[in-house]
Amino acid sequence: MHTSLLLDCIDEFLTFDHIHPTLSSLEAFPAFLGMIVMSFAMYWWYQEQTYLNLTLLKKERHFREHTFTDYVTGLYSARYMEKQINNEIGMLESKDKPFCVAMFDLNAYSQFCFKYGIAKGEELLRNTGQLITLHTRGCDLTCRYAGDKFVVLFPDTSYKTAHTITGRVCEAAKKHYQYDDDLTTISAMTLSTACIEISSQTANSGVFEQLISLLQQNKQAA
Repeated sequence: MHTSLLLDCIDEFLTFDHIHPTLSSLEAFPAFLGMIVMSFAMYWWYQEQTYLNLTLLKKERHFREHTFTDYVTGLYSARYMEKQINNEIGMLESKDKPFCVAMFDLNAYSQFCFKYGIAKGEELLRNTGQLITLHTRGCDLTCRYAGDKFVVLFPDTSYKTAHTITGRVCEAAKKHYQYDDDLTTISAMTLSTACIEISSQTANSGVFEQLISLLQQNKQAA
């Protein structure tokens, strides 16, 4: 497109009477080619925006509050997740559909930071948050709980479905590697997980406390 516009600009200052008319018609060819390229570019730009909006939906869900944002991972914090869980609990009586909450814990995160440094540790946290977000559904909400722990809310989801999704995330984490600046593999990502179903009978119990207790039991059993 820039080439075509440049040729149009040059035409205002220069004339070539001896050039064959057929050759002068080639001036329009860059514009034709540029429009084709721009059409493909607009299509892929739309696809990119669709993916970004889906990712943003997983991070923000119903509303945006930047005071609840975790600056390391870009996800929302435990305070935001707590508000969303309370909203789901408040709607249990009206819709009578249970929902699930899962917690993920990075294994050996403190040893990783001690060996490779805090910067690499924060990069690992960002990658973990992106991996969890990528392997969950569009209606699910991913937040960073604290330290190396992440929490995912599965609205209107049975325990069986939520357990399947958490297993898929853990399997994907095993295939994800961290790399050094020279692209040398330094560590594989492994996650421990705990998942619970919240219904009208269990809504009064502390969700995070249940998850942490179950997570510790699962790590000891492993």
